[in-house]
Amino acid sequence: MIDVAAELNVPSYIFITSDVNTLNMMFHCESLDDKGIDICDEFSDPNNEFDVPGFETRVKGSVVPAVFLDRENGSSLMLDRARRIKKTKGILVNSFEELETCGIQTLLEQVAEDGSPKQDDEELTIIQWLDNQPSSSAVFLCFGSMGTFDEAQVKEIAKGAKCGSPLIRMETFVEALPEGFLEGIADRGKIIGQWFGVPIATWPIFAEQQLNAFELVNELGLAVEIRMDYRRDYNTKVQNFTMTADDIANGVNKLMSLDEETNNRVKEMKCKSRRALEEGGSSHKWLACFIEDVLSNVA
Repeated sequence: MIDVAAELNVPSYIFITSDVNTLNMMFHCESLDDKGIDICDEFSDPNNEFDVPGFETRVKGSVVPAVFLDRENGSSLMLDRARRIKKTKGILVNSFEELETCGIQTLLEQVAEDGSPKQDDEELTIIQWLDNQPSSSAVFLCFGSMGTFDEAQVKEIAKGAKCGSPLIRMETFVEALPEGFLEGIADRGKIIGQWFGVPIATWPIFAEQQLNAFELVNELGLAVEIRMDYRRDYNTKVQNFTMTADDIANGVNKLMSLDEETNNRVKEMKCKSRRALEEGGSSHKWLACFIEDVLSNVA
């Protein structure tokens, strides 16, 4: 479509649904490839650490997305995408300045070089349930729109969730849960679709999620780690190991006993993220710049 747009003299823009530093990682891999460095070999050792533009801490090899290490099916595709992205008129990224300050500044340098919705009955029920829980006592398990597990892993999740903390769960994997599980958490659990603005216990599965988890824990200090070395093959759906109930329970316990400093960082980022969307906020201003750019190029 980029080529079609160029042929018709229409400006093309691309929306990156991942975060800024995933894009920085793609451009970094492109620069290594331009220097004749094989990125599959460069990042193959999970115990090594690397300097990646946009990250203030060194990136562990164990969190480099598997797609960058797959010479047959992944790395060449990502390198091609990185080069193609630069042929567009502009890039919109799923982030905001206050969250990824260093990453956005790095991205800009690289590019330079080259209203409230109405609540439905379910939402009101969820809020009423939360109002009856102690402050900061609920845990929300969210594995993304494509996050799936085998039956053995679901049972370990269910066992790990019995660690005593009130639980908010996604409406996923219900059929594979142990018999009587939902009835057992009826007084302290709720099945819902989404939540936000709270600390996170990271359990990355595939795609760029390992890199996201690393950034949340090591760069931003907004999350705790359950395990970062867990991976599931995108094509075969096979995971490298089964996360135990103890791993899950330990992660949830870490989450529920966060120090005041981390909790304050999360609250501060929640406020910043909301302000970013308001008139005069960083995301609001960037969207206005995008609209102006589109109109000027069309004209």
